[in-house]
Amino acid sequence: IQPGMPITFAETKTTYKPQFRVGYKADFGLTTALRYRHELQTFETGTGTTSAAGGGSIVRDGKTLQQGKVTLTGSYKFSDEAWKNLKLSYEANYNVNYDDVRLANDKNWEWDLGLKVGYKMGDFTPYMEFWSSDYGSSAENERQLKTRFGLKYSF
Repeated sequence: IQPGMPITFAETKTTYKPQFRVGYKADFGLTTALRYRHELQTFETGTGTTSAAGGGSIVRDGKTLQQGKVTLTGSYKFSDEAWKNLKLSYEANYNVNYDDVRLANDKNWEWDLGLKVGYKMGDFTPYMEFWSSDYGSSAENERQLKTRFGLKYSF
């Protein structure tokens, strides 16, 4: 179990993110973790409004808005010598706003899902990521597949 609390400071708001994470490592190569992060955004005066789920607006001036995010992550390490350099991992996120701020699809919640595949070659690991995520206006139900290619170097 790992507790934590990232804090970010910006010109118009301060964000506190108390969280806790529970992880598990199985004997057969699966590692997984579940994290809950409660986010409190404290807005300065003069920050205006934001869109509400289902229509309308929410005044942010001098208020603290809250949301929760659940993240499930995991990876698999092969024990077979022929597959030991193959790297597989995943991440799934579910986010809900407790003050009814519109996040996606004209609702106060959203989700995304990502898969990552890589192959370790010495100090280098080329990889590909595939993500299903919300796209466009938060009032619409639009999703897109984001694809990323990268090269990781281990020191």
